[in-house]
Amino acid sequence: GSVLRCMWYMLMVLVEESGTNICDTVEISYNLGQFSAGAFDRSALKSVFDLFKATPSRLVGYHYCFDDVRFRMVYGVITVFLGKKARMRARDHEGSHVECRYGLMSYGIPVDELSVMSDGLEDNSKFNEWLEERTIKENEPQEEE
Repeated sequence: GSVLRCMWYMLMVLVEESGTNICDTVEISYNLGQFSAGAFDRSALKSVFDLFKATPSRLVGYHYCFDDVRFRMVYGVITVFLGKKARMRARDHEGSHVECRYGLMSYGIPVDELSVMSDGLEDNSKFNEWLEERTIKENEPQEEE
């Protein structure tokens, strides 16, 4: 529902801001902390990957961070939905917050831009700033071409 609408909006903004017809994306799933059976909702996972197929974006990388061995099963299901081409670009990172951050950095991902701080706490301040900027931009009068 609303999570998929939010993801659709973000993907469409990325395409708009890239100035191209298609946008390359890298998805990061960060599942550290308490294991939840909800993380293994196959229909929700399928909906997310169907969304990627329906938008002008190309999944060029997928990183799955986790600290509980039970998430390994979830990662296995996710890689099935990714398809053969994207599966080759999927990486899992198992360990503590620090270990996962180093794993992501080894692929050139700027971990300081993520909404997860080094101590594992959530910090949405950068996302909220971006959302405010988008709200202002969306409310500006549109120029006629």
